[in-house]
Amino acid sequence: MAGFVVSVTSGFRREVPVCREATSGSSEGPSVASLEDSSGLSSRLTGVRVKFGVCAGVACTQDGSKALLDMFKVLEEDTPEELSVEACGCLGMCGEGPNVIDLNSRTFHKRLQTPDEALALLGGISISPELSEAFLIKHRGNLEMSESRPQDAIQSYTEALRLLGDRQGEVFDQVRLAILSNRSAARLEQEDTDGAETDAGDAIDIFPAYAPAWRRLGDVHTKKKEVESAIRAYETASKLDPKSSKEMEKRISKARRLNKRFGLF
Repeated sequence: MAGFVVSVTSGFRREVPVCREATSGSSEGPSVASLEDSSGLSSRLTGVRVKFGVCAGVACTQDGSKALLDMFKVLEEDTPEELSVEACGCLGMCGEGPNVIDLNSRTFHKRLQTPDEALALLGGISISPELSEAFLIKHRGNLEMSESRPQDAIQSYTEALRLLGDRQGEVFDQVRLAILSNRSAARLEQEDTDGAETDAGDAIDIFPAYAPAWRRLGDVHTKKKEVESAIRAYETASKLDPKSSKEMEKRISKARRLNKRFGLF
């Protein structure tokens, strides 16, 4: 399995293959020289003070390395002269991820499962304190949602949005989009369809090509039995994120069943 690099261009995320095949997991990571030479990291990350490679192997991906990489990439946008992060093939230590290699110190870090653990690696980098704190509180909200505590999650997401305030720029908008989308889901769990619709709509206003917000909007319309609007939202989400097309088809089918149930055809 090849690794990938997540690039952010005008708010669009895309996956670009790295020229290194992921190795089968072992108890120790590959040599740093092998990692740098075969992935091209050493040539791309010169002149930057902190350089990380995030494992994109199968096991680490299952352990949440993509979310970790996304967070690092947003922070990289905030501090482009100090931090550079790329995905790489398997670092070994499978089952102990997400795993990261510090390409300066040749040090491996494993089990980076929370934002505060990842942020601890960035000591000395002038990251916006509001941005880093918003990540931590957003993560708390995600945990609360996973524990079926939507009301607590709403409070956490609201606090994270308050920290971001009205700060402008792509970096802040990326974080704001995710928080609004997540709060929309939490509000829908609380039967607050109007609030959920507002959050999804606000995310779409910030970045109309953000597929998760369209999915949330479709869920709101489904809940409100606004079937045609739900189908349009799901179809938009599917076009923006073709990988979600099967899931969107399931949701569209559910919405159409509502149509038949309530005699709307």
